[in-house]
Amino acid sequence: MHSESRFFVRLSIVGLCLFGAGVLGASGLSSFEPTAAPTSSLPDLVIAVVILGEPATVSPGEEFSYVFVVTNQGSDMPIGSTTKVLDQLPSRVTVITWMEGARAKEPQYLGVTCTFSAPALTCVGPPLVQDDWYVVRIIVQVNDDATGGNLVNLAFADPLGEVVESNENNNLDKWKVKIQ
Repeated sequence: MHSESRFFVRLSIVGLCLFGAGVLGASGLSSFEPTAAPTSSLPDLVIAVVILGEPATVSPGEEFSYVFVVTNQGSDMPIGSTTKVLDQLPSRVTVITWMEGARAKEPQYLGVTCTFSAPALTCVGPPLVQDDWYVVRIIVQVNDDATGGNLVNLAFADPLGEVVESNENNNLDKWKVKIQ
């Protein structure tokens, strides 16, 4: 097709659009406002960790629990991807157990699996759709020889950057508690 023919076809299409706008009651070109093409949204994994009961201090030999919640505040994750969390535990605690927590919506459990290799607990869940989440509860015991100072736990969502996200700056959270 020659360039003159392509120009004529384009001009005809624009004319038909403007004619259609006029038939529908548009009052001039000012009512013709093109919209931007939708931008692709990305997943946004956010992690939050909290000690249950929020104790100000813990003692050697004491057990306590904490949870982490990983939420996708962006668009659906790609099919076939996984939602990983690396939970870096303090060296002065011993892991007793961990379990996926029930959610307040169906399905209550997503089949999250965790493995422990000191000092880290790595949990893997399915890809999360927008506004979905999973919870893992961890029970630890403060080592008998732990005295003074603070225990600090770090939890990372998508620790290896395998999921392209809209905001990588909210993939880390921590808790801190003082040892008596």
